[in-house]
Amino acid sequence: PRASLEAAFEEGVEMARREGYTHLDKEAVLEFVAKSICEDFGVSQQVIAKRIRSEGLFAQLPGNDSATH
Repeated sequence: PRASLEAAFEEGVEMARREGYTHLDKEAVLEFVAKSICEDFGVSQQVIAKRIRSEGLFAQLPGNDSATH
């Protein structure tokens, strides 16, 4: 469900901030966030990353905007 994904996404972004990932490009932050929350949903990191994009959450990621997605 989107609400569950959003909540986990926000937690993942906060972890990325604490770990110092937010100075990197958004792709690196996406990878960190997806890896940190994928087990919560019982799916792969790639599935979560795709879902983050499809739900429009990628734009909310902190980080360098050098990525073109």
